[in-house]
Amino acid sequence: MKHFCVIGDPVEHSLSPRLHRRMIELTGLDATYDLCPVRAQELERFVEQARGGAWDGFNVTMPHKEAVVPYLDGLSGTAARCRAVNTVCMEDGRAIGHNTVGHNVGVITGAVVIALVLIAAGGQRQHEHQRERERREALCIAG
Repeated sequence: MKHFCVIGDPVEHSLSPRLHRRMIELTGLDATYDLCPVRAQELERFVEQARGGAWDGFNVTMPHKEAVVPYLDGLSGTAARCRAVNTVCMEDGRAIGHNTVGHNVGVITGAVVIALVLIAAGGQRQHEHQRERERREALCIAG
């Protein structure tokens, strides 16, 4: 059985467990999806526990999307550009961060994490900020 969760502080308002549990049910995955309140000072320990096998992957909500980055072992391209993650997959004991903002449904293989992404205000702002930064860089290069 695979074990997934969403972390944040506060996190009790998150719809992620409800949505992910439904997707797990619909796909027939042998998995659980929990809600885990994690304070900023607990992030490093939480990631260590995930590396140790407590979690197969987890979603990250505010205010931890940027704060968790230093504790990860690697970042996908978008996550590296944004310096923010909303999904972490455990791959061979390594915590790899992804940013799936802008995708309707992301399936990250390896950890078989189903990431339903609802573009929340914080995630959307981060995404828009990154787009604006890329636009300015393109203008600088072109001009």
